[in-house]
Amino acid sequence: MAQNRKFQDFVEDKYLKDDSLLLEAAIKPRTAVTTSGVQYIPIMLEIVTAAGASANLDTAIQEKMTVTDVHVIMAGAGASSDTVRVTNGTGSNHITAALDVSGSAGDIVRAANLTTANITVAAGGTLRVTTSDNSGSDLEPMIVIVQGYKAA
Repeated sequence: MAQNRKFQDFVEDKYLKDDSLLLEAAIKPRTAVTTSGVQYIPIMLEIVTAAGASANLDTAIQEKMTVTDVHVIMAGAGASSDTVRVTNGTGSNHITAALDVSGSAGDIVRAANLTTANITVAAGGTLRVTTSDNSGSDLEPMIVIVQGYKAA
């Protein structure tokens, strides 16, 4: 059978090995802020909330990560005083302030700032999304996107 020489050296051999090795080899932790142009792979978590009353949604974090962005995509129209908040753990180590999700379906609500003391979530730790329905069990579903990178 003829070989396709165009792609012969396109993929390095180390990426053709066992998938578990590929995962370990491909995602390196970012160990320090650097200006050398070292690349790292971002982590993106999608947490979909249910409609109805206030709730906590806990996600176990597999790798230690540093959160760099949080935004919410509204799946339905929100009501006044409804909020969503992202927390490191199950206590009061809030990563974001309470975000107002009283907008329209399709709106994107982005955290204006992050609490830097709480943005690093330990491996095996909990990332909590808290939805607060302050207007009568009519909270619409939301898609909460948490972005970050694997930390050392």
